[in-house]
Amino acid sequence: IGAGGAGEKVLRELLDNPTGWPTKSSKGQFKISPRLGVSFPITVGSKLYFNYGYFYQRPNVSFLYNISVFPGGAIVPTPDLPMARTVAYEFGYEQRFLNNFLANVTMYYKDVKNEPLSRTYIDYNEEVSVSKYVADRYKDIRGIELRLEKNIGRFFTFWGSYEYMLVSTGQSGVSTVY
Repeated sequence: IGAGGAGEKVLRELLDNPTGWPTKSSKGQFKISPRLGVSFPITVGSKLYFNYGYFYQRPNVSFLYNISVFPGGAIVPTPDLPMARTVAYEFGYEQRFLNNFLANVTMYYKDVKNEPLSRTYIDYNEEVSVSKYVADRYKDIRGIELRLEKNIGRFFTFWGSYEYMLVSTGQSGVSTVY
């Protein structure tokens, strides 16, 4: 893009009135995060437990407010980007044995939605690109965790764990718009 060229003019127009740029003030977000935990003692040294909850994560501040300009393009902020939501389920069994050992088996499932994903808009001549963040990414996480603990005195605990996890991820929209 040369100085004063058509590409610079298009870039200047996009920066003066970018696609998706907010024209009104953004609304605040209020979320309720219900959580439930239930434990069932089976014997003196064992229990079954279940946990459920909604968890929300605020997007990175740079996605909401920062603007980056570079030759041939820009990244514009998205102040109305919604919070990512995770719904988590956990089911486990815990067993104490030989006085100082604790074995734990936990199975879990997490459904993650509305994670930020960059979407790039490219002009007809492919000279200028403008990117912004949209809530289009999702994840489906399931797994199992095995954990063994041993108390050593009052202040130290030795533990080891193994986790097997399957993650499916994707996006619900396109990443590039021409």
